[in-house]
Amino acid sequence: MYRFAQQLAAAAAHAARQRNAANAAAKAREEETRQRRLAAQRTWAARGDAGKFAATGMIAAVLDALPASADRGLTLREVEARLADIPHAASGVSSTLTSLIKQGKADRTGELRHYRYFRL
Repeated sequence: MYRFAQQLAAAAAHAARQRNAANAAAKAREEETRQRRLAAQRTWAARGDAGKFAATGMIAAVLDALPASADRGLTLREVEARLADIPHAASGVSSTLTSLIKQGKADRTGELRHYRYFRL
């Protein structure tokens, strides 16, 4: 009889550990989901509201990041890296560079996907 009681106690303890582990896993999944939602909200907020670098500010920031000579030109990724602290849309730097080229304030050298951008 004593062994049966020990077995029941061990089974109950095991069940309790399993419940605790399941609850901890569920809480971790909920927290991860919450963190993803918050990150998505921050991303969309950054894309929707460029803060102090809206429109003309983004153009000024890109112009400041560009070198003045063609031999020191930067790739698109290098320009984006210099503007990492400024919230902007994924296509924001690319479209800004295109508009600067059309305005005659910047130019590019190289071939497609390997362009190097510089200030005029």
